[in-house]
Amino acid sequence: MENIPDNRPVILVSNHQNAMLDPLVLCIESKRQLHWLTRADIFKKPAINKLLRNFNMLPVYRERDRVEDLSGYNKVTFEICNERLQAGAIICMFPEGTHRGKKQLVPLKKGVARLALNALESGLHNVCIVPVGIEYEDYYNYRKELLVVVGQPIDLSPFEKVTESERPKAQTDIIRLVRLGLEEVMIDIENEHAYHEAIETKPLFDKLSDSSNLKEQFQFFQNFTRALGKSKNELSEKFESLSKEYVSLKKELHLQEKLFNEEGTPVLSLLTVVLFAIPATVGALVYFLVYYITESFVKRVVRDPLFKNSIRAAFWTFITPIWLMIIWSVLLLTGISALVSLGVVLGLVVCGIIALQWWPNWKKVREWLLHAKYKREGNKTYQTWLQKRSELKDWINSLQLKNRHV
Repeated sequence: MENIPDNRPVILVSNHQNAMLDPLVLCIESKRQLHWLTRADIFKKPAINKLLRNFNMLPVYRERDRVEDLSGYNKVTFEICNERLQAGAIICMFPEGTHRGKKQLVPLKKGVARLALNALESGLHNVCIVPVGIEYEDYYNYRKELLVVVGQPIDLSPFEKVTESERPKAQTDIIRLVRLGLEEVMIDIENEHAYHEAIETKPLFDKLSDSSNLKEQFQFFQNFTRALGKSKNELSEKFESLSKEYVSLKKELHLQEKLFNEEGTPVLSLLTVVLFAIPATVGALVYFLVYYITESFVKRVVRDPLFKNSIRAAFWTFITPIWLMIIWSVLLLTGISALVSLGVVLGLVVCGIIALQWWPNWKKVREWLLHAKYKREGNKTYQTWLQKRSELKDWINSLQLKNRHV
């Protein structure tokens, strides 16, 4: 976060891969107020318009919005942006224009360049653009790892005295710089031929990076995805041939590379599962109704899979305290004192936290038991998978990705 200057107007740009969670993640991390440029179609209803503006969200109009004066409407928004930049706020946007559940950067829209040039013309000479990469382990499921990488500020001083005739070229140059900045802070798998295998083998790359640090794992895998290039080449064809069977056998055997413990028994996870089984079960039972309501709504109503976790986060945030208040009220109605009732509710909160920590440990133990079963039975498919895994590991290690910068 130290890459975001404290004493300069900042336009923050980020890749966009997980709907409403992306801006929430960045708002949590930033010490300064973030003001978001958002697609204009969600501002149509007066009440929603007022609410969103109170959340520091501003509308950006696109051709598909079919407004009479597109440039005029956006000019008003950009003027508001300039005022807020002057006041010390950070203006944020997703230059890809839409969210997409893929570790791949799409062509950028011109809005960020127009915003930047407009800010320079208004007298904000020291304005800069800061690229941010949001790297999710998994877009669709609960409790996955997340890395936010903040890049170096992009200096816009070369564009301060752009004439009207030079503006189109300046916009193109700024977009190019923003794209280069985003490519540095995110995983951008341009090679479509090897995309699926690259995603499926990412946990193996993380292990071979010899680090538990997410940033180092990110850089290790990023070096590889860059080496893959955009089109088929000798390296990508070799990777496909080695990884395809590894991936297909892993799925057939229902194995998860991330949970595979080559060192033997996961003692700490085993102890956690045994010692905390009862409070974890209590927590799971108490919060099952919240889970059921949330998942039922997500399954029936949410069509875009990338909105699922955003809706889940909203539901758990607002329904959980209501559910705990109901439990507390029921306890009071049964004649239990307020203090004891509060103690029970706090105990249920602790049980919920324990359940959240217990579940991933149980998954590790279950994975260990599955591997032990395959070894005990002498499963031939499992032996083939181990062989393919070993071949893939040796090949990845031979690339010397730690010392590589493409």
